[in-house]
Amino acid sequence: MKQKKTKTVSELETLGVDPGELAAGISYTPPSHVIPQDMTVPLLLRQIAEANPRRTVIERKTSFANQWVKVSWREFYDEIRTLARGLIAWGVKPGDFIGIMAHTSYEWTLVDFAIQYAGAHAIPIYETDTLPQIEWIVQDAHLRAVFTENASLTRVIEPLLNQYDRFEHIWTISDGAIAELSEQAEEIPDSLLDDLIEANNADDLWTIIYTSGTTGKPKGVELSHRNVLHVVVNGAHSTDMSPVYGQKGAKTLLFLPMAHVFARFINLVAMYLGTPIGYSPDTKNLVADMQTFKPTYVLAVPRVFEKIYNAADAAAGRGQKLRTTHFPPLCESSNYLRPRGGSR
Repeated sequence: MKQKKTKTVSELETLGVDPGELAAGISYTPPSHVIPQDMTVPLLLRQIAEANPRRTVIERKTSFANQWVKVSWREFYDEIRTLARGLIAWGVKPGDFIGIMAHTSYEWTLVDFAIQYAGAHAIPIYETDTLPQIEWIVQDAHLRAVFTENASLTRVIEPLLNQYDRFEHIWTISDGAIAELSEQAEEIPDSLLDDLIEANNADDLWTIIYTSGTTGKPKGVELSHRNVLHVVVNGAHSTDMSPVYGQKGAKTLLFLPMAHVFARFINLVAMYLGTPIGYSPDTKNLVADMQTFKPTYVLAVPRVFEKIYNAADAAAGRGQKLRTTHFPPLCESSNYLRPRGGSR
């Protein structure tokens, strides 16, 4: 059996591992893909977009006949940068915390990345959260503004505008907030976005993920760019998962709430892999969306797969089969970050 190479103290320190923790009995599996110090989520997206401008990144559902329209990296990336410049023109500053309270959607992803490109941090809020839970997140994360999906969610959070000086604005996506902000983009030079990207590194804060709050106040967990990219890159190169997303024409449908950290991981890993992603905001329409989008693989939490398995088991008499794969921890080969099909 092939033995694993033992890491030296200097190598462990390079990977960000404290040898003292290992001596104390804390287990650690060294990654095969190490995240460079200058790598961040916005920088990774820029590399992929520049290397693959014509590749489909998202298939966006239209209201007409439930059709899915392909969106290229060039189109999507331009939208991200335009909205980011609009946010800066409005007054968003590096280090600001901006909330997003909406169902999983193309708009959620667009707003998420635009906030990051403006140098700020996107903070997800479950669309099902109660006012006390939302208030705690607004207070604890020092939110300056929030994007909501529609007027109904805006009404839920609106009373908080009068309670906290720092919390000063709500953008309602369904009322055209994205278009209005994007119209202000001309006031800001596009080069400023690249300056903001270069100013960050892998250990800087990426986001704060809050728990659902079922056992008390939602608990915030700070995640760095390295935290998320470590899982995205190493997970993407897993040999156990390659048969799932490595097949020709692979694509996935995301339906988990984007306030869940696993949903944001799925979003990024699909983009890193180069497999198109679609969004299903309402689980009531999930079956119909599955039928029209036709995903080749789906990543979700165990509870969801239990429901799928039970449904498939009930339909077994009609010859249907279900294949499930456990997502493995880490991966294989290479010591640098490189988008598949792109350049470093």
